[in-house]
Amino acid sequence: MNRFADIVLDELNIKTVRLGTLPNAAGWQVIDDRGLQVAIATTVTEELRLEGLARELIRQVQNERKNAKLDLLDKIALHLAVESPELAKAIAAHRNTIATSVQANVWSDSPLSGDGVHTASVKVDGQPVTVTLRKL
Repeated sequence: MNRFADIVLDELNIKTVRLGTLPNAAGWQVIDDRGLQVAIATTVTEELRLEGLARELIRQVQNERKNAKLDLLDKIALHLAVESPELAKAIAAHRNTIATSVQANVWSDSPLSGDGVHTASVKVDGQPVTVTLRKL
């Protein structure tokens, strides 16, 4: 199993793989198939929730880059306007990851204006987000 740990991590989008005895506690889903047992922790921590929100923000910004007809390597200035305290917390916790993933060399704390600005209203986890970006 150790030799396949990287594949399992990637394919299942999980954080860690450990070999050992199966846990018998709440928050675990255990599957037994043909003599192989797998236990998956199903508790979503605050850290994981914020990371998931950041990933969804990245996806939405990438969609808007595409809608703005930007090339894959185009660098951008970015502003994200959110009302949700939870989304604001996710942005604060993962700002560098978001910026790197969407090629935002400039992160603006105020809405962007001027020529070439692309603005869109999207939803992340049901909460409104205004994405404003401009090619640098």
